Amino acid sequence: MKKITIVLGFALIFLLVFIQTSYSEIAKEGRLDGVVTFAGNHKVTTLDKGRMIMTFESFGVRVSDSNGGLFNNMSTHHRELYISRMD
Repeated sequence: MKKITIVLGFALIFLLVFIQTSYSEIAKEGRLDGVVTFAGNHKVTTLDKGRMIMTFESFGVRVSDSNGGLFNNMSTHHRELYISRMD
């Protein structure tokens, strides 16, 4: 029982120190300038009279203008599904 208490105590101290350190390194405000490029495909299918479904999937990459930062060279993946009425 003592070993578990000691291990949990050290884990709690480690987490508190790590959370404070990592939180202080993240910018609270900022600006993200760059380009996001997507490529993908889509498909539109008529379900019945007056209703349709559209699906698309795209992949892309985000490149920041400064060539650095958290989101530079980040890959993106979008998948969407729309169901709508054609009135």
